[in-house]
Amino acid sequence: MNILNYLIFFLIGVLSLKYIFSPVEAVKDPFREDRAFPVTGVQRFFLLVLSVGILQLGTLMVPRLFTSIVFCLIAVFYDRNPFRLNIVSWLYLIFLCWLTCAILYSPVKAYGIRVFLKYSYPFLILILASKITSSGAFTFKAAKIILRIGLIGSLFILILSRIPFINQLSWSLFWWPPAILDFMPVAICIALSFWLVLKKKRYGWYTLFFVLPSIVGVNRTGLLAASIAIVMFLIVRYQIKSIPYVILGIALFLGIILYVPGFKDKMFKKDLTTEEIIENRDNLTSEDIDSSGRFAMWDWSLGKFYKGNELTGSGLGVLQDAFYNTKHPFGSLKVVHNDYVQLLCDSGLIGLILYASVFISLFIHSMLLAWRKNTPLSLRFLAFVAGPAMAGVAVSLYTDNAVNYSLMTLSYPFAVYGMLVGLQRKQSIIREI
Repeated sequence: MNILNYLIFFLIGVLSLKYIFSPVEAVKDPFREDRAFPVTGVQRFFLLVLSVGILQLGTLMVPRLFTSIVFCLIAVFYDRNPFRLNIVSWLYLIFLCWLTCAILYSPVKAYGIRVFLKYSYPFLILILASKITSSGAFTFKAAKIILRIGLIGSLFILILSRIPFINQLSWSLFWWPPAILDFMPVAICIALSFWLVLKKKRYGWYTLFFVLPSIVGVNRTGLLAASIAIVMFLIVRYQIKSIPYVILGIALFLGIILYVPGFKDKMFKKDLTTEEIIENRDNLTSEDIDSSGRFAMWDWSLGKFYKGNELTGSGLGVLQDAFYNTKHPFGSLKVVHNDYVQLLCDSGLIGLILYASVFISLFIHSMLLAWRKNTPLSLRFLAFVAGPAMAGVAVSLYTDNAVNYSLMTLSYPFAVYGMLVGLQRKQSIIREI
């Protein structure tokens, strides 16, 4: 398995450099195989990045992240297209600057640098995507690749991971299921957008296929992230008319939590029936929720690293150092399962507010473009995906360490938003001409 992982890692590196410095070539149109459209070498590299994001490659996770950052930096500086920061990218840049400051006062600077790299990769993807996106055909091509990643991820969780021998190979190659489920809101929103644009039923079935792993695996974070993405998509698409659909969506989510035995047993500590839970809903507290130890971890982490350092935190990487080196009372656990708690501990309220402002401004920008009457179809398609998908992924950060899996999780919604920014700028230039 290790030999195969090293071969794939080497191949990704060779193809990355080959594509970045390649001349313009024609690739198949995403909807018409008898047509083609031109792409630059850097654009081909970007499509490659989207295609291999699901590959963790076992013990090569850290080298994968580092080399991906290096190749993205090369591509960003090699590409000659201009780039102008908008409010989202400015806020993200300021956030990264603050994390740099948090490294300076961190007692564990090596861990601080590791955490910084995980936050910087999605920013580089955003910049790269916004520089190179030049046409609707390119964005649809990228969207279909991300859709394919969602299909592979669901296939892995539902089928491949359960077949003897093949499961060993697939577990070695792909990210583990929680990381894939944290990414799934992006695939869900793309499927819904294609369903909306193309009116083909198979994209509706894809949506169900993307939600199914969370239900089969009784994964609460995955189900919540998927539900939020779907609800926010309906709100962005139908506005006030979405209320009946939103109510239905919430009812389905609560129905799964309350009536599917696996979810109910995992959600509540006491041996309560569904009827008892509904009857005593006003009296239920956090003590009745089975957080799998998360609440205790969060309280301990905040008490040790956040309280007394509310504005600045204790320095970037302190919480990762505590958990990676088991300097905590929670056995062998390596992650705190809450990126927002980690941000508070590492960089304080300043870091958390800056990071939250990136998500909020991204969602607002996407929503305004989706609601604008004269927005072109390709741009509206990206707006329908970027905002709702980011809302779903943002939820996963609350009960998971999705930042640790940036290659699989945060890179995709920021890639979609970067394409939105690039296409909007391109179309604005055309109108000016």
